Amino acid sequence: MMQREELLHALRGRVRTGVPILAAVQSPLDTTAWDFTIACGIPHGVDLAASLLPIGNANQQLLAQSRQSPTGADGPPRVAGIYAADPLLQWKPHLAELRALGYCGVVNSPSICAVDGHYRQMLEDHHFGYGREVEFIATASDAGWFTAAHVGGVRDAEQMAAAGADVLLVPVELERCSPSECAAKLDAIAEAARAVSPDLLLLAHGADRIATARLAELLQQAHSAAGYYCGAAFLREARQEGLLPRLAALGRS
Repeated sequence: MMQREELLHALRGRVRTGVPILAAVQSPLDTTAWDFTIACGIPHGVDLAASLLPIGNANQQLLAQSRQSPTGADGPPRVAGIYAADPLLQWKPHLAELRALGYCGVVNSPSICAVDGHYRQMLEDHHFGYGREVEFIATASDAGWFTAAHVGGVRDAEQMAAAGADVLLVPVELERCSPSECAAKLDAIAEAARAVSPDLLLLAHGADRIATARLAELLQQAHSAAGYYCGAAFLREARQEGLLPRLAALGRS
């Protein structure tokens, strides 16, 4: 099982040579292109947004799926998605079980940063919000885990940087905004976060239907972005349109 420092060394090696980091949600698709994958506690074919609904326990579902398909020596390093805002989740025993199942890292997924408005404020007021996710990332980082963090904006990024996150996952909307607009957002978030933690890496994510050329343009313009995290919807579109080989080539360019 790859350790945190080993994975970070590999990712930073990509950055030094100008090759984009490519990560993806774990799926049955070919994974030879990925530098790491993220496993989430949802059944295949169900959108990640469903993991924030009261229809199951995402953390326990991930454990059950992982016991059925444990991490092997082959394939990219696996990062476990954790719903850290769950007030009943005991972090240390949960992390120990994930370590035994072969995971080398964790990420706050699903994340409360996808929620806003009055409901978000209510969650925050009762300590079920993003602050708890920040505390979890800090706990995992102190324990030697590779840590990735979903962030919604500058304030989230600053908090996660202070917590010791190694990688920030920043949403972009390439299907609605130009690469230059998305690049400006990424650079602003990176500048704020790196004022706190200069060595952290930043990956863009969020688009469903985009051409690999458009993704390459984003990565060229956003000097702060080290690569891209491909979600489930992106992978479905890529498979249907035959884009996976071109995506893999982008990660080997």
